[in-house]
Amino acid sequence: KMRILKLGKYKGLVAVLALFLVGTAAMLATNFIFAVRATESLTAIRGISAQQLQPQVIASAAQLLRADLGNRRYLGRALTDLKATVKSFDEALAGLDRSATTSAGRAGPFEFAPLASASNQRSLQELRQVWGEYRERLKPIVDFQGNPYVETAERGTQLSASGLKLNSQLD
Repeated sequence: KMRILKLGKYKGLVAVLALFLVGTAAMLATNFIFAVRATESLTAIRGISAQQLQPQVIASAAQLLRADLGNRRYLGRALTDLKATVKSFDEALAGLDRSATTSAGRAGPFEFAPLASASNQRSLQELRQVWGEYRERLKPIVDFQGNPYVETAERGTQLSASGLKLNSQLD
C-alpha cells in the first residue's frame, strides 16, 4: 500500500507548510509584477522630466546662437546644439504618440502604456499643437545653411543677407 499519502499526525503540519509555500509564491509573483510596473513608471517619469527641460535648453541654445551671431562668432556649435535638442524633442514626442496609440508601451524610452487615457490624449494633443507652432518658428533657424557674415574692407565683418534673415528669425 501507498504509505506516502498516509502522513498520520503530520497532516496538519504538511498542510500548513504547503499553504505557506503557496502564499509565499503568490506574494513573490505579486511583488515581481509591482516591481516591473514601478520600473516602467520610473522610466516614464525620468523621460518626461528630461523633456520638461528641453524648452529651456532650446531657448538657451537660441540665445547663444543670437549672441554668437551678434558677436560675429562661428555658429556651428550653437546650431548643432539647437538641432540636436529639437531632434531629441521630436523623437520624444513621436514616442509619446506611439504610446498613446498602443496598449503596451515598452518599445522605447519615451513610450508608456498609461498615455492611452482620454485626459492624457488631450494633454498630448495640446503638447503637439504648442510644439508644432514652436517647431514652425524654429524650422528656418534649424535648417539654416550658408555664411551669415560678409567681409568688407571698409566696414569689416557684417551680417550677410542670410545672416540678417537668421537674426530676424531668432528675434
